Amino acid sequence: MVDGASETPPQQAKRILTGQAGIYAMALPEYDALLRVDHMREGGGNLFCWLWVEHHQRPLFMEKINLVAGTAKKNIAAKLERMIGLQNPSAEVEDFAQGIIRDYEKGEPLVQVSELGEPPPVEYIVRPWIVAGACSLWYGHGGAGKTTILDWLGTLAMTREGEQGINIDGPCNVGVLDYEGNQDMAQRNLNALYRSYFPEGLSPVYYRRGGRSLMADSEELRHLGMEKDIGWWIVDSALGALQDDSNSGDPVTRCFTVARSLCRQNGSPAAVSFIGHEQKPGKDDDKMTKTPLGSGQWWNQARDVFHVVGSQEPDKSVQVGVYHQKSNIRRQLRPQSYRIQYQSDTNDALQQIVVTRSDITMTPDLADKLPMWRRIEGALRRGAKSLEVLYEELKCVDEKAKANLRALLHKYKGRFWMQHTDDTWGILEKESNVIRNRLQV
Repeated sequence: MVDGASETPPQQAKRILTGQAGIYAMALPEYDALLRVDHMREGGGNLFCWLWVEHHQRPLFMEKINLVAGTAKKNIAAKLERMIGLQNPSAEVEDFAQGIIRDYEKGEPLVQVSELGEPPPVEYIVRPWIVAGACSLWYGHGGAGKTTILDWLGTLAMTREGEQGINIDGPCNVGVLDYEGNQDMAQRNLNALYRSYFPEGLSPVYYRRGGRSLMADSEELRHLGMEKDIGWWIVDSALGALQDDSNSGDPVTRCFTVARSLCRQNGSPAAVSFIGHEQKPGKDDDKMTKTPLGSGQWWNQARDVFHVVGSQEPDKSVQVGVYHQKSNIRRQLRPQSYRIQYQSDTNDALQQIVVTRSDITMTPDLADKLPMWRRIEGALRRGAKSLEVLYEELKCVDEKAKANLRALLHKYKGRFWMQHTDDTWGILEKESNVIRNRLQV
């Protein structure tokens, strides 16, 4: 037993059932205040944790305390008496601490799922890409557009500017942790993205240049997250955040432990997105077999994993494909693409970065990674083609692949496309759009 644990369980300490183990809270409705405790760590008969205090639904202060030490609890009691006018503060804090100690020692109970009732619906920071309360990984080659896409989504989250296919349920403060270290470039890009919506403005996104590892900065980041009410952290990049052996599973696991703590430190669930690089192409570069660089824990620990692929256009814009590779919290999303346009002034200084949704089937480099029926559709959208041209364009080199293509052509004949002659096929635009919206990719 932890030293100092009471035999009589008080009623004030209540577990918040949020799906995150180890969170405790005590509501003080007469003061419109809430005390929350998380990040428990036991050692030497002590129980250390972080205490968050909210007042009028806003962060008031946070402090690392020992729930067993009398001095620490007296200091918290004095703060609560001074800042919110809490009556009998020593007894309230002591009851809360003793209740947590007892509950902590019991461990997690075994319950029937039916007793828990329905879980809350999945919350989003940016729908459908960023889920609240979860860590995600966005990986791809350098220059593919990973940072620009996430900074753009962060701009939408802070300004509540919606785009086609993207919804912002509520404005959210976004913080960029830049372990790449180029502050001027990050600042220019964030301002250019913001000016695509507000031409005379400067980006409201929070920025911090990373010096030490994410683990070493964890306590400071918790303070900053609470002070600025950060709802979404963008970490650029994953390996830079480690400042350690990236191929070892242990530092990656510790990194995600810190990230998950940042996801749940405020009153509402936050999110953390890591930007990562990918392994060098393997023997079969045509297939989506490449994985994030470093430990396999990057893939295992993240709840959502996205592969980002860039394709340079002749007009110097970039088509960026986003492929949802893994999810532990929802069904996988359809592949999507966005066009990034860099607009400069007469002196070639970057003024705006404009991001718009595009049709992924119209960019061959991105369409290669789609299901075959969508690749056929994209090829025919670019113009009617003979069977031999389709074989070559869709890289059907063996007889099995060619037979699969022919089977799909005849299966959706009259629905997606039509046969002009015995050897030429073309798109049925109206019917194709209707069917596309119904099919799950």
